[in-house]
Amino acid sequence: MNPDQQTPVPAPRRASPGVGGVLSKIIQIIWLLVTIIVILLIIRVVFSLIGVDQTNGFATFIYNTTYIFVEPFRGLLQVGEFQYGRARLEFETIIAIFIYLLAGWGLTAAAQVLRK
Repeated sequence: MNPDQQTPVPAPRRASPGVGGVLSKIIQIIWLLVTIIVILLIIRVVFSLIGVDQTNGFATFIYNTTYIFVEPFRGLLQVGEFQYGRARLEFETIIAIFIYLLAGWGLTAAAQVLRK
């Protein structure tokens, strides 16, 4: 073989997504959903602090959308009930934010373990 002659280099193979790729997508989807939920809940906390008007369409949308996420924590603390137009710090919503963040972290940690 001539020393000036180069040996052909095989083309790099593309790795198939496999289980690791699927789990990576699942992790991204989990964090996307958790992020959306947490952002909506933070907006709800701010709205309750400033006592938004119940006739406002956007406020009604936020409260109706987040109701299902806050309901499991309602009554956990005896600090008063939510009322439109009255400023109040919703501790149950703050607790919900932390719980959903912990759940997202736990689910993604479990998926990371499966990926390895």
